[in-house]
Amino acid sequence: MRKYSNVMKDVEDGLIAEQGGICAYTGRRINIPHSNIPFPGSRKVEFHIEHLIPQSHCKKENANYGYDTDYRNLVACWPPPNFSLHPGYGALQKGDWPSPE
Repeated sequence: MRKYSNVMKDVEDGLIAEQGGICAYTGRRINIPHSNIPFPGSRKVEFHIEHLIPQSHCKKENANYGYDTDYRNLVACWPPPNFSLHPGYGALQKGDWPSPE
């Protein structure tokens, strides 16, 4: 999905619209800055896409196989990609929880 900037844009826009610009885990306001340059790969967002069921639980031998790419398994969450500080809460704290068992 990340290889295609138009697909990423549509997914990001859809998640932000559905969530009302609110992080799925923290309730913080998140958005897509208006100052974005409209060229592929140049768009900056103030959130990352999180998997409700972690990608590591969606492998071939798992009952959730293929669900890692299902739109229903995605939410927009703070902090943005490559955020330098770990806040100790929210999506980064969730990690691979819950256990696949």
